[in-house]
Amino acid sequence: MQQKLKDAGYNCIATNANGTATQQTTDIENLVQQGCKVIVVLNGDTDGLSNAVKEAAAKGVRILSVESGYIPGISAYFAKNDFALASTMYMMLAGEMGYVGEIICLGHHDHPAIRARVDVQEAMLKELTNIKCVNRVTTGYPGTQELAYNGVESALQQNPNVKTIWCTFDLEALGAAKACEALGKKDIKIVGADGEIDVLYMIRDGKYIIATSVADLEATTNDVVATIGKLCAGDKVDMFHEMPYIMITKDNVDEWIKRTEAYLAESKN
Repeated sequence: MQQKLKDAGYNCIATNANGTATQQTTDIENLVQQGCKVIVVLNGDTDGLSNAVKEAAAKGVRILSVESGYIPGISAYFAKNDFALASTMYMMLAGEMGYVGEIICLGHHDHPAIRARVDVQEAMLKELTNIKCVNRVTTGYPGTQELAYNGVESALQQNPNVKTIWCTFDLEALGAAKACEALGKKDIKIVGADGEIDVLYMIRDGKYIIATSVADLEATTNDVVATIGKLCAGDKVDMFHEMPYIMITKDNVDEWIKRTEAYLAESKN
């Protein structure tokens, strides 16, 4: 995104809050003081940023939210339709188990995307009455893998007949898969989201995780840059911009491993 903004002729200042809402709030306040006309908030905390966004908008700054959900005062937000994504994830797992049996659900309520996926878990379980959630593991960030591992390990020891584990994203899926491996549970299936390289390897090798997903960040970034241009020109823009997503399974995982390894190598350089 930084490169595309520079290529479009914008003076781009980038900050990194390392996933901390408090620091991201400070960053927004500092960027306003520096005279930024447009601020793009990437994957922040909806509630934690509300006051900073409101104050920035009151000063005439345009704010775009990318994977941070809707925050009052923003001009546009870009997000995967997490309700649709979650439906795809969990219907895939429900099909794998023949729509009957015991499952473990993971998730938390600290991020809008994860909340949406948890909401879909609960809604689908009301409809698919032959599937029973025997344990709900609450995770968080950071420390997701450890929380998932510990919670799933304990849940599996108490519920040895679990068929699938309904995670909300890849870090949970990795922790859950490692717990299954530690207990010798070879037939449990898991779906994640985000395209972590270790998850891609598991999909390739047929180990626990059968699918994940990635957002089409190229298309999304192009949309963000175009929207900034419209805002600067005084044009009206749509509030919601859907980020396309791609499901990764064994059928196309080799392509995504190659792309991800190339990206990681380039990032190191």
